[in-house]
Amino acid sequence: MEIALSLVGTIAGAAAVIVAIIQLRRTPRLPRVSPGDQGPAAPGTVRLPAVLAAPIGRLPEVRGRQELMHDFRQVLAQRDGRFLVVTGMGGVGKTTAALAFAEELLDAGRSVWWLSAVDALTLTDGFLELAVALGITRGEIEAARAGRTSPADLVWSCLESWSDWVLFVDNADDIDALTIGGAEARDGTGWLRPSSSGLIIVTSRISDQEAWGRFGRVVKLGSLSADDGAQVLLDLAPDAGTRDEAVLLADTLGGLPLGLRQAGAFLASPFAQPSSFAEYRQALPVPFLQLMGTRVVATWKVSLDALAGRGIPQARPLLRVLACFAPSVDVPRDLLKLEVLTRLCDPGDPNAVRVGLDALLATGLVDSHGRGSVVVHPLVAYACRLDLAPEITRAAAVLLCGAADGLRTDDPGSWPSWLGLLPHLRDLLAARTVPFDEEGLVALAKAADLVGAMLTRSGQNRESEVLVRAAFERTSLLSDNHPQRLALRYRIADVERVHGRHHAVQQTLEELLADQVRLLGADAPAVLATRGNIAWALAAHGHLVEAEARYRALLEDHVRIFGPDHPETLTVRHNIAWTIAMRGRSVDAERLLNDILAEQVRILGAEHPDTISTRHDATRAIASQGRFEEAESRFRKIYEDRLRILGADHPDTISTRHELARMMVERGDAAQAEALFKEVLRDRRRILGPDHPGTLAARYAIAWSMARRQLYGEAEAALRDVYADQDRILGKDHPRTLVTRYEIAFLLLKQGRFAEAEPLAAVTYADRLRIFGPEHPDTRASERALQAIGSGSR
Repeated sequence: MEIALSLVGTIAGAAAVIVAIIQLRRTPRLPRVSPGDQGPAAPGTVRLPAVLAAPIGRLPEVRGRQELMHDFRQVLAQRDGRFLVVTGMGGVGKTTAALAFAEELLDAGRSVWWLSAVDALTLTDGFLELAVALGITRGEIEAARAGRTSPADLVWSCLESWSDWVLFVDNADDIDALTIGGAEARDGTGWLRPSSSGLIIVTSRISDQEAWGRFGRVVKLGSLSADDGAQVLLDLAPDAGTRDEAVLLADTLGGLPLGLRQAGAFLASPFAQPSSFAEYRQALPVPFLQLMGTRVVATWKVSLDALAGRGIPQARPLLRVLACFAPSVDVPRDLLKLEVLTRLCDPGDPNAVRVGLDALLATGLVDSHGRGSVVVHPLVAYACRLDLAPEITRAAAVLLCGAADGLRTDDPGSWPSWLGLLPHLRDLLAARTVPFDEEGLVALAKAADLVGAMLTRSGQNRESEVLVRAAFERTSLLSDNHPQRLALRYRIADVERVHGRHHAVQQTLEELLADQVRLLGADAPAVLATRGNIAWALAAHGHLVEAEARYRALLEDHVRIFGPDHPETLTVRHNIAWTIAMRGRSVDAERLLNDILAEQVRILGAEHPDTISTRHDATRAIASQGRFEEAESRFRKIYEDRLRILGADHPDTISTRHELARMMVERGDAAQAEALFKEVLRDRRRILGPDHPGTLAARYAIAWSMARRQLYGEAEAALRDVYADQDRILGKDHPRTLVTRYEIAFLLLKQGRFAEAEPLAAVTYADRLRIFGPEHPDTRASERALQAIGSGSR
């Protein structure tokens, strides 16, 4: 069961937060106080007590609130009777904005009163002091205090006799403190009432419109932009760095004015360490208390304590779990599994999680950018991480693992959902101060294994490697024999395989296989996967006979354990056909691949990535038989499908572009093909890196197309550069290294340099004969080239 969060949020169902609705009614206007009575004759003639004065002396330089100030002026000019509620999380600057407007009103000669609503007693005293200032007698005040008359009616009898006043009610974070005589804030009959005589502006952390009723107009105050936040930092610490550095720090702090002022004040000290915007940003969030101080932490603790006092203690553990995820990034609704979060709240109350999350949303401790998702401010997250228990981090890891386990790695349509989990997994792995128990580490490792598999499948190999290596290091407290540690070792080796590091892969996988068989058993799926990757590494390095034998043995086990129609069984059959094609038996490979393709279409569907891969390899087998026009037509359709399903940057899509360019060369259009090969090279360098076998293959293809254009000298120079890198990265015996060496010898032959060509061709023939055998097409090609060189030299 999943959680659906409401954007506007209501804390309905949490009886301690908002008591039962009282029918809304406008308070009847009481008789005006005449000039001859105790009340004032006109606005501005009463000397107000200091307690009612706005504390503008503490007002800092206000940045980035021009739009809000404009809204204040518009509401004042076009009063519709409603009071204004400025809401937002603690530290966002609600009071500062209100003070700035109060100062503007005072400068304009307006009547301005300021009350604190930190608790019911303080608010009541403030309102009654206001009544005294407006002319109510002490006797009437005492009668109101004794309950003989309504204090709210008493105050409003005075307020309605005045005009053009503005009353600020600050820090109204406890909605119950606004209740008087049974009338709540939303009723319009208590302390807060609609009025055409003046305007009430309330500041509060509660953004729930239901809490304020139809006479309250809620305006939510957000964080500052990075530019405005940078100016706050520069105002306080002008020598701490450049504006660009201040912008970056302001963005890291999430634009929260309280955090910005704290950072600026810290950096203003000549003894500050760190001493610059850049150093401060780099230090976050580890020494959080040192950099931010206890005041920032206390800001949100007040909200959580208040919620606990209203009967919503589950808000605290819920916020701590959310704080484990990446700040300022949507936590998707699929991540918030009710059964996991309920165990942290109240297992006996199925509504506890919803009520707790609604309360966090209503008090600004979390935000929402879409229905069901939540966002945690970075400073709130960092503050919460100061006090995390293992049961909290375990819940976060279990949530990530559960969300990942519910997705398919082979479905491109689910990849965006996978990517939505990625920043949260990265952040949890990188948070070194976050403690984990064994169950939490196991869940974290499994989540990283699943997400790493998706990243590899979707072509994001470098990102996958960084993630799984970080997870392997982070979960080092688990036993090396733990199945999840073995899974991470496999995932690291799989990334190495995709990167083309064949020697390292084979050795790593052989060691892993021995441990897996010993700990998991010979028939475990993880063991079969490792055996398949070992066969792949052997084939990729040219050990084709052994690779085929291993694949055939693996196929027998797959059929026995999974059945003939299992997708993994089909993959093993595909790999056998691929190995046969590499051995030069393209006709046999085409037949086998077409048989597999029919099964994949039936079982997986025509647009499954595995199905398209089989089409791709079957088309390569067709090209190997010299049927270039047919192959080019098929490659074009495959490219369209991969572009639509996988995207332009997926390595498989780029591989099909490479094959299309190769067909152009074979048909005689080497110039156009060379331009396309250069595009492939650019993309592979960007996505795969300069040393990836695919990148080297694109460099070889450019040189090969030059040779077809009879640019022998340029082609030879380019091939020698490629050969040097292939020798270093792939090894002397790698099939692609041998191809490049063969082409260099062929170019020397074309240039009539027989003395240079002959020894190079001879050693290439000997190596191919040793590795592939005498019947392989590459071996035969080397033999013919050697004969041609011998004939030419004579």
